[in-house]
Amino acid sequence: MNRINAIRQWGIKEINIPEDGDTVYDRFIAGHPYLTARHQRDLPRIFAFVKAHALLNCFNRAKKEGKSDTILAI
Repeated sequence: MNRINAIRQWGIKEINIPEDGDTVYDRFIAGHPYLTARHQRDLPRIFAFVKAHALLNCFNRAKKEGKSDTILAI
């Protein structure tokens, strides 16, 4: 609970994935060359996991220049 409260106090409103997520997408497509319906549903979940991981580790993430409420999921 202390960690969640500390994250809320930082006031993060947005999480940016570099290159608009092209590296995540390319890695996913490399493992799944033929997309089924399930794979198409999994892709947004993967982006959500990337953002959640970045948010939980926000203290070690770089902030976007000029915006104190945005972190980068590098």
